[in-house]
Amino acid sequence: MQKLIAAQLGVQRITAFWSGADFCKDQANHLQALKGIISKYEEEKERLCTRYEHLRKKERSLISEHEKACTDKIAKLKESLKKKKQDDRTFSVLRKTLGSFLDNTSDEDIPVDD
Repeated sequence: MQKLIAAQLGVQRITAFWSGADFCKDQANHLQALKGIISKYEEEKERLCTRYEHLRKKERSLISEHEKACTDKIAKLKESLKKKKQDDRTFSVLRKTLGSFLDNTSDEDIPVDD
């Protein structure tokens, strides 16, 4: 019998504590707090997505600029190499021409500078 009375008192206390009006008020407060948390989460998520897209565009731009700079450097180096090869051929022809010219003359034929 004491257990039954204690159980009934416990139920009455719980019922009194969670009366309909209080329960609805607490539920509404918790729901409002949850909505606030979700709203902050969504705002932060949107801010981070926007920042990510901005950084991604910036990175693409930097990569594009770097690729263009590298392409320009490669083109200049190819042109320089081509010119060097041409200069090497010209020097080789000049050396052969001078060599054949000098082979046909002796040291006595070259005038001495005063």
